[in-house]
Amino acid sequence: MKKQIAVNLLSLDQIAFLEAHCPPRTFLAPEALVYSGQVPQAGYVLLEGKITFDSRNKTFETVPKNSMICVKELLSNSPVPRTIQIHPNSKVLILDKSSVLEMLRSPQGRFFEINLPA
Repeated sequence: MKKQIAVNLLSLDQIAFLEAHCPPRTFLAPEALVYSGQVPQAGYVLLEGKITFDSRNKTFETVPKNSMICVKELLSNSPVPRTIQIHPNSKVLILDKSSVLEMLRSPQGRFFEINLPA
């Protein structure tokens, strides 16, 4: 059985906190955010549109709106088991590792329920 990609549904307050630190980006064309077997270089929060977990042109899961993905894998340097594809006209927040660590160490970080690596 393949390892699952961590998906965390965020509250509107959590998203507002992240938007204050990370500007949203809209993808106009489809793009692979992370390929299967790679360690992500960022975490993502889906604000609008569609992100899917794919393998060999087959969709296994669609990420719900307001969900944060790849942060656990980013922090633990773990590869993702499926390609993560963003679809046209989708808007996301892109969270680099230093921003995620800073966020988690902030007083508001306890609301994100993500464990920091040792």
